[in-house]
Amino acid sequence: MKIVCFGDSLTRGISYVKGRLRIIKDNYPNSLAKLTESLPFVEVLNKGVFNDNSDLLVSRIDKDVMSENPDIVLIEVGGNDCNFSRQKSRR
Repeated sequence: MKIVCFGDSLTRGISYVKGRLRIIKDNYPNSLAKLTESLPFVEVLNKGVFNDNSDLLVSRIDKDVMSENPDIVLIEVGGNDCNFSRQKSRR
């Protein structure tokens, strides 16, 4: 069984550590792989990319997901689609 974890930096495992962006080993695809390591027929692939948004994920779905012929796909996306430059409301 092949599981593809598809998403942005949260899937990849990017976090701030000591004031710098780093790839941490305790990301959810690695945690899932550890949980299933006693099941030799399970393979977990991390297809997370730093700074991706939903448009970029759609553009790489064939290459990173469909070409792997997965049994299960876990998708995490959305944080990079937010507009963080909000105007202050006036009353």
